Amino acid sequence: MVKLDLFRFRSRQLYQRTLYRSRLSFRRKPDIVILGGYHGENVGDWAMGTAVCDTMLLRLGLRGGLQKIGDLKDIRGDVPVIVGGGAVVTRGTMEILAAHWKRHRFPVAFVGVEFSSDFESYGSEVMEMFNCAKSIGLRDGRQAEGIGRWASTDAVFVHADLAFALDRPVPPPARGITAAINLMPFFQILRAHKFEPGHGLSVWYSKHAIKVFENIEKLAAAYVAYHRQIALRYQEMGFRLVHVPFTPEDDLFAKMALRGIRGIEFFRYDRSIANCEAQIAASAVLVGSRFHANVAALRCQTPLRPFCYAQKVYDLLLEAGCERKYLQGRNEIIEGTFNIDIYTERSGGFVLSEMELNKRSRSATEAIERAVGLLVS
Repeated sequence: MVKLDLFRFRSRQLYQRTLYRSRLSFRRKPDIVILGGYHGENVGDWAMGTAVCDTMLLRLGLRGGLQKIGDLKDIRGDVPVIVGGGAVVTRGTMEILAAHWKRHRFPVAFVGVEFSSDFESYGSEVMEMFNCAKSIGLRDGRQAEGIGRWASTDAVFVHADLAFALDRPVPPPARGITAAINLMPFFQILRAHKFEPGHGLSVWYSKHAIKVFENIEKLAAAYVAYHRQIALRYQEMGFRLVHVPFTPEDDLFAKMALRGIRGIEFFRYDRSIANCEAQIAASAVLVGSRFHANVAALRCQTPLRPFCYAQKVYDLLLEAGCERKYLQGRNEIIEGTFNIDIYTERSGGFVLSEMELNKRSRSATEAIERAVGLLVS
């Protein structure tokens, strides 16, 4: 069974990458190129890119072309560029982009991005590019303060995640007795035929987050153990269990982590945020890990019980007004305060109010319109 799951995972991964190459080839020149993590394997990345394209087309009549952030060969000085969403602002990606920008001097704006490297690690060419950027929209207020000290620009502002700019999902007539779960390879790396404790950013964690680095094996094991207990408790309460993956790896990891628990329906990976949200909207609760799985629950107003795998999930939900008792994840595992009972209360969970949801929708939409408007003016 493991080998069959791995074969399916590798096949779908190859399919998604092939699909990326065919769909993102520019059949005709776009009005604006949108750079991001659009390699076909993460629902959240596609949701952010789609939000930018849809807003441009529907509100401004402009055509956007999604392109993976490392594919710059088609970008020249006459095509404006948006770096559109997520944790794509790393030292490596920005040095490549800045070198290309210095040669061709295309207009550039950033919207919905998050820095994944220290400001002081960026070179002078990157700083020059940011100083010349038309607009710099961030989803992290603390990073906005940091970039203000690092670069000489007044183009920085903070707004909601870009996925909030998408059309709202249509709510079902009634939520069923379904508990949706989203698992991810939390501090686990796929090696050969199994997941093992580890992380692609282990070097960074060893330098900046000693507590996390020293507890990687503890975190990896506890994550699996807690979610197995959660799944079993929901079944005992009479819930139907479904797993909603936001990457192909989520699907493979969940099948391995939850092996032996009968009756779980594993939905096939689908890069469409609309299809993922349809499953979440029809559920009575979501136990979510991925950042955009949590965003999807907020957009669907499905009761949410998050696992805060990273600080950005804590920040997203704290800013949204989530009760602190639901904000559990890696910090609570390390501190020994993780309370599994919070996840399996028969009722409850955080639901974003209609007013707050509309506020975030406007914030994300206006951020896109601002970036586009400055690029084409």
